[in-house]
Amino acid sequence: MTGRTRRPIGLGTSLLLRMAVASVFAAIALLLFFTLRYGLDTAYLRENALRKQAEAVAQAIWNHRDPARLAPYHNYPANYAFRVFNRRVLSRQQLLAEANASLLPPPERPNPVHPEATATELTESFDALPRPHGAGPRAWLLTDRVVRGRRKLWVQVLMRGDPAGLAFGVIGDEIKDHVALPLGVLLPALMLAMFFAIRSTVAELRRTADAALRIGEAAASGERMQRLAVPAAPREVVDLATAMNTMLSAIARAIATLEAFTADVAHELRTPLAVLRLEADALPRGARRAQITAEIDRLATLVDELLRFAQSQAASTRGPVDLAAVARRVCEEAAPAAVARHQTIGLDAGSPATGIEGNPALIEIAVRNIVANALSHTREGSHVEVRVEDGRRVIVEDDGDGPGAEPDGLFERFRRGEGSQGAGIGLALVRRVADLHAGSVRLLPRPGGGTICQLELAASAPL
Repeated sequence: MTGRTRRPIGLGTSLLLRMAVASVFAAIALLLFFTLRYGLDTAYLRENALRKQAEAVAQAIWNHRDPARLAPYHNYPANYAFRVFNRRVLSRQQLLAEANASLLPPPERPNPVHPEATATELTESFDALPRPHGAGPRAWLLTDRVVRGRRKLWVQVLMRGDPAGLAFGVIGDEIKDHVALPLGVLLPALMLAMFFAIRSTVAELRRTADAALRIGEAAASGERMQRLAVPAAPREVVDLATAMNTMLSAIARAIATLEAFTADVAHELRTPLAVLRLEADALPRGARRAQITAEIDRLATLVDELLRFAQSQAASTRGPVDLAAVARRVCEEAAPAAVARHQTIGLDAGSPATGIEGNPALIEIAVRNIVANALSHTREGSHVEVRVEDGRRVIVEDDGDGPGAEPDGLFERFRRGEGSQGAGIGLALVRRVADLHAGSVRLLPRPGGGTICQLELAASAPL
């Protein structure tokens, strides 16, 4: 018994997964873009890093903490500095706090209009200071007014280089504001919208695929193929359903033609074969007559098997079947021919079991064929044992020469075993009946020599 085949994912799920993967790649692309965009803009990074430091220094003062204990100024005294005033006007201002003041320039600034004059008040600005002695990292100075409610502070902050990595915090904030938050809101909404859009679009295709699957299963069970319902939209599904209906109609016509042709040929050949048999019986006894009679019988057997095969292709009726009774009837019918060849048939009908449902005529044909196959492929004086198990399994054992190297090939149409005089249709018909009843048939070597043929039918199979 094989494991259960894993079904592939559906089209809707596949599209959603692909859209999700595309969204992830888009997010990564945006992340790289903003990282490069801000990472290469040194002035922007320094200005925003200093503004965050001005806010942090002011907040520390308002919260009655020493801003000089903040990590950049405490851990890197040669790189970061600040100075805090309470007023803009230089003559009235009071220094509230400072750290590493030696790095900062004097609070006085030249007047841009009158360079010879001295500025009398602070102005908000951001400047790059010249490198000391033309070497070392450039220093950046920000003068900013920080407001909270009615309180105002003037803060000057400086950074020389960035050993504390303050710029990375700016990049992180930009990515959070411009990438993470928008995508966090848009992606779920977009995925939800795509889910409903794809679901409605794929629904008709899913219904068409399910209908096609049911038609395939029905065809494998011997039912007539039905046409697919053609939806109104989308156009691709309409074209697919229309093309499949055209193909199904062509297949149905081909099958009907083949069935009618096979049945007609079989019926038409029966009468001339019967006449030939009568003419052969009128010939003088001898080897010539025996040869002609044997050939006529072989042709008659071929015609009967062709007719049965055509009947099996068209079979769709079903009902309860007692497999033990079928096996008993087949063994009783085969007994005279077996006795004539000095063969014996044994039957073990097994204990009473629940019957199966299927086509009674086809099941009897299948059992008759495997019993006849066992009798015809064993020597005179051999024994054939027929067993019924669980009310749905027939096992036929013989002590002949075995099934050969490729037993599965014997179930193909017109494939005959070595030394066989049959038409090669009997076992193909057995497999067809097994398929119609969701069952199986196997040929196995029998321990000690011979062949085991096992025909197993489903307890209830949709014909």
